[in-house]
Amino acid sequence: MVVGCKNIEPFEFTESSFSDVSVDAWYFPYIEYAYESGWVEGHEDGTFRPENNVNRVEALKMILLAKYSEEEIVGGGHNFVDTIQGEWYEKYVNFAAEKGFIGGYRDEKGNPTGYFGPGNDLTRAEAAKILFKVFFRD
Repeated sequence: MVVGCKNIEPFEFTESSFSDVSVDAWYFPYIEYAYESGWVEGHEDGTFRPENNVNRVEALKMILLAKYSEEEIVGGGHNFVDTIQGEWYEKYVNFAAEKGFIGGYRDEKGNPTGYFGPGNDLTRAEAAKILFKVFFRD
């Protein structure tokens, strides 16, 4: 989805950077492009785990790095009660909140709860909303 938002057709890669991503998989060129572009890193054991869900902070980092450089991603203050200051994801969450790309969860009346849910799986709807805000809204 992120590669698609960049309107890029992935290059013809011939080798996988991850032991669990086959060059025959339909998603192989997209993962390889994201890896070569520095948007994803994979896991310490050399795997990507393409069948696993992605959580909210992992996805946010990928999406932001597809649009901005690491140096551009500088966030303001601490925004959510369930994010931990000093964690690897803090600058991505703060930057995205400051830019209006994310707002956290809302209660049944539509009021902000103050929670972001950094470890929660990202839904397709949440991904679509963040991608739209990052890539197509000025």
